[in-house]
Amino acid sequence: LANAKLLVLSGTSKGLIRTITANNNDNGTGGTITYSGSALTMTQGDWFIVLPNTNFRYLGMILNNASSNIERFWKEGNKVTWNAALEIVSGAIDGWTEQDLALQVPITARRLFGLATADYGYSMKLAISYDGTNEVQMLHVGYPGAGFKSTGALALFDCAILDGNTIYFDNENTAGQVIKAVGWEE
Repeated sequence: LANAKLLVLSGTSKGLIRTITANNNDNGTGGTITYSGSALTMTQGDWFIVLPNTNFRYLGMILNNASSNIERFWKEGNKVTWNAALEIVSGAIDGWTEQDLALQVPITARRLFGLATADYGYSMKLAISYDGTNEVQMLHVGYPGAGFKSTGALALFDCAILDGNTIYFDNENTAGQVIKAVGWEE
């Protein structure tokens, strides 16, 4: 595995890459992998993959849509934005509801960039939580009255993504709401 790359998929070091410098042949309990660079914080249950070192360059995780085609995106550094926002959830959400972000952002994502909108005639309401108990962010945008671009209200947001790639949303059972992912950051 020497010279291959180690990509951490979960835990404290999620999204970090290191070059493998050596490994031994022990397939039992004593197998070791050593790597260059600063130390990774890994605990039992954390996931990583080995990236090949031949004819390979890591660009980051890229989403395949439902048709197995690569979704159009723009990447600058560690930030990826979609050409078209990807819906996470729509409609009324009554109480903290866990949302799996697997179809919108990869497991290596550390931040979600989102867009919350309301249908014509509605104010936009959104509360975000990491644990389904305490809000870390609350958005409320009033209906503009004239229905600019046939949208009731709209707000951009960004928040951290913790291990498990899930987040909790609540909009106090308000109809006409849509939450979309517009991008993410590793």
